[in-house]
Amino acid sequence: MTNPPNDVELIQQFCLRFVNKAVREHFSDLNSVLDEELSTANSRQVAKMVSLHKDKDPITLTVARLLCFYFSMGNFEAEIGSNDTEKYVPTRLRRYKPQIKLYFLEDIADVDTGYSRLDGTVTFRLMNETAETITKANLLTYANKIKNIFAIGNGYIWKKGKIMYSYSDWEKGYQLQLLCRNITDAKNLVEKVLDIQNHTPDWKYLNIEENAEPTERYPTIPATKTILGKPVKDSRDRPICEVRFKEGMYKIPGLKNWRCLYDRTGSRYSPILET
Repeated sequence: MTNPPNDVELIQQFCLRFVNKAVREHFSDLNSVLDEELSTANSRQVAKMVSLHKDKDPITLTVARLLCFYFSMGNFEAEIGSNDTEKYVPTRLRRYKPQIKLYFLEDIADVDTGYSRLDGTVTFRLMNETAETITKANLLTYANKIKNIFAIGNGYIWKKGKIMYSYSDWEKGYQLQLLCRNITDAKNLVEKVLDIQNHTPDWKYLNIEENAEPTERYPTIPATKTILGKPVKDSRDRPICEVRFKEGMYKIPGLKNWRCLYDRTGSRYSPILET
């Protein structure tokens, strides 16, 4: 079976409209240089030049450009940008940086009948560390910060809601997506997460996505369907709930699994910081 005749054209339109936008954002430091003035003497400019799609490109060249852009964001990093490398490598190498994840879990007493416990995660990257430089002493510092910020009292409570707040500061390792009830709660959580690395929020990076009819789009009590003669509830989407901080985890490139930094409940094996 062959593809419909307009598939190639559709791919080309997608690349021209969306991929080129991503390419320009990735090479935003070169926005002051006109496309026709990009130099083959500068490896970073070459990377942008070969990644940008053109209207008359054949499909084979389109595929080649996609591959070039992929490598410009990953394996090709070491070759890109001589004098500018130090400035731009942190953003491009995010996926190779160690990560910290904060895990929150609903109290058993608050679980609605017929449902499982709700949870929440917040993950960010340590842009000033690599798999080779990070040490147990570094991890212990992060574990103590997490304990002092999120484990005080009975544990920090994240009040989840139906409004999506995103905080994206890629150079510092943040691409947070937080469902909260209001902007005050969202800012409070962002501040605490950033405080783990002694960072101060820059609120120009905070965006809000709010549905015009949130109670209809994300009903608190989901509809019930009849399947094989039995009533079955739909899954809950953006439920209003409270999830309490449980543990902080870390992941280092080269290690397969997440490992425990600090567990408020004391149930994890061999955390970096004991309760």
